[in-house]
Amino acid sequence: MEEVNCKWKRPSSAPYPSIYKKFEGRRPINGVIPKFWVQDIPEDQFDAAVEFMMGGFPYDEPLNKYSKLESDSESMNTLRMFLKEMLKDKLGLICYAENPDPKGKPIIAGVNVTHIKTKDDENIVEIKGNTLSRIFETMEVVTNIKNVFDTFNVNACLNAMGLYVSNEFRGQGIGLEILKAREDLCKAVGISVIVTVFTATPSQIIAERAGYKTLSQISYSDLKRLGPKHTFPGINEHTEALKYMYKII
Repeated sequence: MEEVNCKWKRPSSAPYPSIYKKFEGRRPINGVIPKFWVQDIPEDQFDAAVEFMMGGFPYDEPLNKYSKLESDSESMNTLRMFLKEMLKDKLGLICYAENPDPKGKPIIAGVNVTHIKTKDDENIVEIKGNTLSRIFETMEVVTNIKNVFDTFNVNACLNAMGLYVSNEFRGQGIGLEILKAREDLCKAVGISVIVTVFTATPSQIIAERAGYKTLSQISYSDLKRLGPKHTFPGINEHTEALKYMYKII
């Protein structure tokens, strides 16, 4: 069992920022197959990564979309603060697309806000906003079904707050490569278990391709029976269940 302090810190033995994956896309853009790489989010890119997430994740992820998170300004502000705090672990992953202009900067194609989850976790930011509170409580329904720490006899694991790929680069395999890069990250920092709540069928399929298995799940129909706070009208037209998935490194 690994020993983890109350306040986890990235070990100095893990070079930062590191590049974990380099790959080519699956289809051409303007006649050229794009090139990508996945790496740690550099500190000077934290704000850019958060704004990238806020530009799409609240509108795209099912729980956010069907709760109309974007219309609750207090919840949106809290989500932004959560993302910023989580990046301080220096575990967030970013996928860059090579800029076709040799003098241009790399283009952000995808971001995964990953962080350390421990047994004694407390909220790092006060949850303000009824919508975000409802989303968090709904995710806790599935994560509380089976305790990850007891199941795998660990004190800490890598968790994710969200993964978002820009529309421009979807279909290039970025989500899968980011999930694979998590493994390299965990090996570098000494974490043996990865867990994530996957809320949509497409992301669950990609997770399975990356070797993730289901620890616990609950259908959106069953969530609805638990009461109004766990009801998201229209969500089960596109996906059936909330899945808490894991991978052992």
